[in-house]
Amino acid sequence: MPLQWSPSLAIGVPEIDRQHQQLFSQVNELLSAMASGQGRERLLPLLEFLGRYATQHFGTEERYMSQYSYPAAAAHKQQHEAFVQAFGHLAAEAKAQGASTDLTLKVQRQVVDWLQSHVAGTDRSLGAYLRAKMG
Repeated sequence: MPLQWSPSLAIGVPEIDRQHQQLFSQVNELLSAMASGQGRERLLPLLEFLGRYATQHFGTEERYMSQYSYPAAAAHKQQHEAFVQAFGHLAAEAKAQGASTDLTLKVQRQVVDWLQSHVAGTDRSLGAYLRAKMG
C-alpha cells in the first residue's frame, strides 16, 4: 500500500515538508521494489538510501528543535532514535534474507505506519510550534 502525500500532512516549514515528501517517495520506491520481488541489487541500495535520508531528515528536525528551544524535543528525538533502531533491524534482515513477503509486511507495518503517524501527529505539533516561533 503506497504512502500518499497530501497537503494536509504539511507542517508549514518548507524545508521539513520537502524532506517529508521525499521520504514518502523513497518509501514508495522501496515498497514497489519489494512487492515486485526484485532482488537485493535494488532492495539494499534503497534501504541504505532511505536509512541515510531518514537520519539526515531527523537531523534537520532536531536542528530546528534546538534552534527554537522546542519543549518536547527530548520525546521527539526519542521517537527518531526508535525509528532508526527499528529500521536498522529491518535493513539487517533484508541483507540476510532478501525481499521476502514477511519482510515486505514488516516494512509496511513498521515504516509506513510509523512515518504516517509521526508526520501527522508528532511533526504536526512541532510545525505548529515552529510556525509560532518563526513568525
